[in-house]
Amino acid sequence: MTQRQAVAGPNRNALYAWVAAAAFTAAAAWPHFHENPFPLRGLRNLSEQPRLGWALAAVSLAIALFLALGRLHTRARLRACAVLSLALAVFVFVAASMVAAPLFLLLGVSLLREQRPGGNPRAHST
Repeated sequence: MTQRQAVAGPNRNALYAWVAAAAFTAAAAWPHFHENPFPLRGLRNLSEQPRLGWALAAVSLAIALFLALGRLHTRARLRACAVLSLALAVFVFVAASMVAAPLFLLLGVSLLREQRPGGNPRAHST
């Protein structure tokens, strides 16, 4: 197994989810620490609507934790996570920010690609 193959798969997907969780948490928490607007323009809407920001941060964190715990992975659960990620991409695009949506889109597509034959040898066939 090459180093590139070792980074691929669940680790890469978990990384996408952790980045989303960190970004949404930072945007939601920003008004509590600073009076200035959030520096990333694409995520300012989340700091202006704290309920939306905290909800997206919580969902992103839950996805990241699930993807980090490899022993919970089954084909069905990973597929459900992919569908949830794609639905979140659409929701975030419409309700929050079109800049933040590609993280969930990338995560969902990556999870679906792993469901193809030969995509992820560590996923169980349930």
